[in-house]
Amino acid sequence: MLHCTHARAAEISELAEIQLFMYVVMQMKLIDDGDYKNARDFSDFVYCRIGNSNSRLMDNIIAKAYYFMSIAYEKNGQHTSLDYRPKMFHAYKECCLHHNSIGQATLINIIIRSYLAQNLYEQAHNFITKTTFPPSCTNN
Repeated sequence: MLHCTHARAAEISELAEIQLFMYVVMQMKLIDDGDYKNARDFSDFVYCRIGNSNSRLMDNIIAKAYYFMSIAYEKNGQHTSLDYRPKMFHAYKECCLHHNSIGQATLINIIIRSYLAQNLYEQAHNFITKTTFPPSCTNN
């Protein structure tokens, strides 16, 4: 995946922010190359890695990782699969618990998009009425 020495790889892995940033760059690269299956598989790996982090410094990077995960699933035609939406709901819950407002905003849009892709307008409406868009994301 990355072409660097073992010492450099160990140094990078000590800093979770840099590691997650590099994961997001890899997600982008796989999607740009049209390698959607590997992008989805790698996004699942990133999803598992995000669960171990709760640093406020990584809120924006985590939101980007979720966004690219949704793109990878969508490009694979699996954004309507049975395991996709529960992952997004779990991620949304974690973002709420960690007060990650940019992650909440991103995941609200991803979940609504997932509902609309399956023509589940009533569920999308119910979700919208039960959630509040994070106030820090609505500043002009």
